[in-house]
Amino acid sequence: MSKAINNPNFIATNDSPEGSAPTTGQIVDGFDFPHTGLIKVFNLACAGSYAINGFNGTNINATSATFAAGNVFLKGVFTPVTGATVTIPTTANRHHLLVARSGGLVRIQATADNEVPPFADGDVIIALLKYTGSDPMQIQYLTFNQTSKSMSVGHLNGGVYTEGLSIKSNAGDIEIEAKESDKDIIFKVNDGGTPTEVMRLNGSEGRSDFTGKALFGSVTGSFGIPERNLNLIGPDAVMRIARTSLFSPSLEFLQLSVDGNNRLSYWDIYTDADRFTIRDRQSGDINVLTILESNQNVGIGTLAPANIFQVSHTGADADNGIMIVREDTTTSEGDLLGGIGFDSTDGNVPSSVLESSAFIASIATENHTTSDKGGNLKFGVSLIDENDDTVSTIVANVGQPDTIANATTHAGLNSRATTAVVGAATYAPTIGDSGTLVIFTNASSNLTLPSINNTTSVGVQFTVFNETGSAINGQIAVSNSATINGSAASGSKVDIDSFKAATFVCSGNNTWIRIG
Repeated sequence: MSKAINNPNFIATNDSPEGSAPTTGQIVDGFDFPHTGLIKVFNLACAGSYAINGFNGTNINATSATFAAGNVFLKGVFTPVTGATVTIPTTANRHHLLVARSGGLVRIQATADNEVPPFADGDVIIALLKYTGSDPMQIQYLTFNQTSKSMSVGHLNGGVYTEGLSIKSNAGDIEIEAKESDKDIIFKVNDGGTPTEVMRLNGSEGRSDFTGKALFGSVTGSFGIPERNLNLIGPDAVMRIARTSLFSPSLEFLQLSVDGNNRLSYWDIYTDADRFTIRDRQSGDINVLTILESNQNVGIGTLAPANIFQVSHTGADADNGIMIVREDTTTSEGDLLGGIGFDSTDGNVPSSVLESSAFIASIATENHTTSDKGGNLKFGVSLIDENDDTVSTIVANVGQPDTIANATTHAGLNSRATTAVVGAATYAPTIGDSGTLVIFTNASSNLTLPSINNTTSVGVQFTVFNETGSAINGQIAVSNSATINGSAASGSKVDIDSFKAATFVCSGNNTWIRIG
């Protein structure tokens, strides 16, 4: 008949398994004489290695037994152990050790009568197995009853143990609790040999204080170490700040100070119902940036932006508007200084303001230095049926013309026309110079109208005024054999009497109309 025995989870009597699988009793005086197995199990237990449950025996006979899986603490670490079948030799009066080793069960065979064999480092003693010459063998469990494990940390206070901290598992949650009123939990590390505080859980204030750098989450990417004092890293929103108490008139969430806790120079982020605001506290609670929850309007210098984006200012220097500034190593003549585009999400939204349905842009009219800051304004539009991602057409210019070679130019502003005064030279403007008044002041003044090989530049115009004191003949030329008033550009079509003017307007592909 197969015999069995249950682990009682304490130091048990040396018992014989039975058919009914009994739970053996505790060690008995006068029957279980003291032996070194007891000392050995206490030796290991004091170092944190002992069995706590499982290891029930079945199929037990004189030399063989099957033990179920169980659990042990190995040097303080909870360790599961798989079950196994073990055998013992047929030598009487030999006490063999059953131990947990490397996650499994191992029998350590006795080498002398009435002597318990030595254990090895990393072993956890489960039981003594004894061959008696009859069936079944005798088994003495040397285990402990450990159903939970908590820790108390305390100190001597007035001759009495005072608990300062406890660690325990409560329904699966882990509680670390400071027991003394208003006392802190302080975390220190060995920084180059110096005990250094890195975090303090402040008992009297109910807050966490970090010293040095704190990291929450796993560091990934090119930055291998935390870069800032507080690093929150995660796959989703890594921080939520929610204030539970009402502070009128606003809820202040975050303060940013550059001088420690003196707060002589600091900013804050706060919200009050409909607003999210960044505020300059050093300068007298100035609301720098506001976003309204109701319509997502953004305001700079105002708490109540009336439209999608509003900038409020005082008109003073450094507080009187918006600057769009080109920032590169060199700004040269013809470079874009910046612009504003107007477009829609029907079709592609342009990546360049110059491709907008309509735009206002500024172009540098000379190489910029501390003494040369020339620029002009260009107004551009997309023509009817023009595709997206296409450079728009410039239809107006405010300022000096793009082309200034061989002429003394004057900026057109408000009621002033953009002018190019031409001496004994040939002035050759581009399409971008449309609208320029060209003034001839020398009998050798000449004008070459720009090449227009398209129909999208209809309306490009130049007015020529003859200020030479005598008629000019044949001193206005065209490009690509363009026509004027339906025929070749010659004769009276390119002559202008003294102190008279003529306007040349593009009417199509290489076709011009003369007016006047």
